[in-house]
Amino acid sequence: MSQPFRRSVDYSLTRRSMTFGLGVVGTALSAGWLPAVFAEPSSCGSPIDIADGWKTAAPASVGLNSPRLCAMAEWLNGFRPANIHSVLVVRHGTLVFEHYRRGNDEIWDQQIPNAEHGPTTNHDIRSISKSITSMLVGIALDRKIIPSIDGAVFDYFPEYADLRTPEKARITLRHLLIMASGLEWDENTPYADPKNSQFGMFDAANHLRFALSPPAVAAAGSEWNYSAGCTELLAAIVSKASGKPIEDFAVEALFSPLDISDFVWKRYSDKLPSAASGLQLRPRDLAKIGQLVLDRGLWNGQRIIS
Repeated sequence: MSQPFRRSVDYSLTRRSMTFGLGVVGTALSAGWLPAVFAEPSSCGSPIDIADGWKTAAPASVGLNSPRLCAMAEWLNGFRPANIHSVLVVRHGTLVFEHYRRGNDEIWDQQIPNAEHGPTTNHDIRSISKSITSMLVGIALDRKIIPSIDGAVFDYFPEYADLRTPEKARITLRHLLIMASGLEWDENTPYADPKNSQFGMFDAANHLRFALSPPAVAAAGSEWNYSAGCTELLAAIVSKASGKPIEDFAVEALFSPLDISDFVWKRYSDKLPSAASGLQLRPRDLAKIGQLVLDRGLWNGQRIIS
């Protein structure tokens, strides 16, 4: 990556409009607002088998109304404020519908107007990256390469012993997972504002040192405060414990078992991947993460995480 990440106000507005659009679509489908003129043949939105691990079928096979889904897709196409790039429907572990649309996109600081999207297009998933990093912590716990989430964070970072204080010494992995480290951190200001902590972390020569540097302003575990720094420290701990870069551990422990073979992981200026916001995945692969959680750690009958 040639430049640090900048998340603009425009992105926040886009995200809100996407949420609004999905809410309207869901309401329209449930209330039957969509006119019958939008109904199309049942083949619309039928997913194809691209050998990516998904079982595919027609919506009717799992009790869903295909004309309704087609109407939703057509309605979206005519609803200009809805900058929604993909809609996938999975039921009973089977992918039964997918619809992709062109739309304005943003990958970190790069604006991409009228971008093309499809089954094999990686999409910037932003802070969903944090949830995937947390799953990797869980797998590391399952494998006992991390003995406990109640271990002290600074025990994993002897190279930053100069930053350790009695207050910071009480921070555990559990506190990072629930974003309650007690360290001073501010992501409430706009992401282009130099006072924003994540902005500062992207500009830092060493983003892990930056994440450990803020003073403790609350007792560890006492206050929740949204922090990308917490996630970056967790990823570094998984990497240290496994002896692998976080992306290599992710491939071996999570992505390969889910048949996820194509992804992008954006990096900081110190060349380490951004575990908090840098992942790009195909929508079909992101849906696998959802199915994995829904099935309590199983994918196609295989145990991936406890």
